[in-house]
Amino acid sequence: MKSLFKFLPLVIFFVIYKYYDIFLATKVLIGLSIVSVVGYYLVYKQVDKMMLLSNGLLIVFGLLTIKFQDEQFLIWKVSIIYMLIATGLIITTFVTKKSAMQVALKDELTAPAHVWRNINIGMILFLVICSGLNLYVGWSFEFDFWFNFKMFGMPVLLILFFIGQSIYLFKNATMIEKETENSVSDEIQRDIKGSDVNNQDLESNEKLIELNQNAADNSIKNEK
Repeated sequence: MKSLFKFLPLVIFFVIYKYYDIFLATKVLIGLSIVSVVGYYLVYKQVDKMMLLSNGLLIVFGLLTIKFQDEQFLIWKVSIIYMLIATGLIITTFVTKKSAMQVALKDELTAPAHVWRNINIGMILFLVICSGLNLYVGWSFEFDFWFNFKMFGMPVLLILFFIGQSIYLFKNATMIEKETENSVSDEIQRDIKGSDVNNQDLESNEKLIELNQNAADNSIKNEK
């Protein structure tokens, strides 16, 4: 459902661009971007910061594109987003002394410091490369070629990169959830053993009470 708010406007933008032109598609995308942010907030009662940043830049550069009738503003918008994310990763590292990925996965994975550092450096370099590659394609080829590259080529690069990052991370990281599950199961087993011991004690006490009662009955009979 969340992906619907993020990707449906892009799908509609793509269709309108292919059948009409980039300027009409940009106008529609600006409107849909506002609707998606508002709709996301109404449904989930929170603001997706990444969506807000992306859509905010889209509105600014989209309006510039329409005003000056120049598609280059849309090309710049993509590169600026990549650079802003890379800058955010760098700032997060200096402020928290941890990588953004480490902060995000702190409750799920644990890994040596150098692993998180390599993940962070890899992400920053990849985003910088994507920013430069986006400008290179936008300036060196026709806008239609750049548009297809941005819509199809760039997502493929992102997927391949994150697959590689995930493989590297999970090879060098330990799942925290497994340890938690094991500790919980150990506690349950200890509780079961404890309850068994308590049951045995109760049974022993009942037997002692029964023996004492029988002894008392026998003594009463003997007295009679």
